[in-house]
Amino acid sequence: MTALVLLCPGVTGYPWPEEPEVEAEYEALVKAGDVEGLVAFGLRKWAAAGADESAMAQLRAAAPAWLTEDEYQRVDPPAFDRLRDLDTPTVVMVGDLDRPPLIECNEQVAARIPGCRLVEMPGVDHLPPLRVPHQVANTVLAYCGANLV
Repeated sequence: MTALVLLCPGVTGYPWPEEPEVEAEYEALVKAGDVEGLVAFGLRKWAAAGADESAMAQLRAAAPAWLTEDEYQRVDPPAFDRLRDLDTPTVVMVGDLDRPPLIECNEQVAARIPGCRLVEMPGVDHLPPLRVPHQVANTVLAYCGANLV
């Protein structure tokens, strides 16, 4: 069995709202190679459920990759307009404390994928494996478990 479990995904081609101040701050931090600044930025933007030690450690581990992610992203062809072509059982999981533009994106992603199940996680921000690890693991096992055995 093949399945997808998507955690708070961003999707190329989605019409993201303009956030010039947020984008400028992020780009300045990336340009400066400021990993600690990116961690602080990530905590403010993505860790609404709490900036505890675990969240800081997770963002500190991720932030160095943000410095080079543009080099590896493939934005063409955009995925958003092709989601209706998926014929794989899919679940999109998103926390109700994630950033509103991402929640809206994830709702639209789930609506575009045929038969997709949207799982809204109360009290969860952009870090569901950290916040609700059992729910994430159980969802992955339920949808992809046959592939893991």
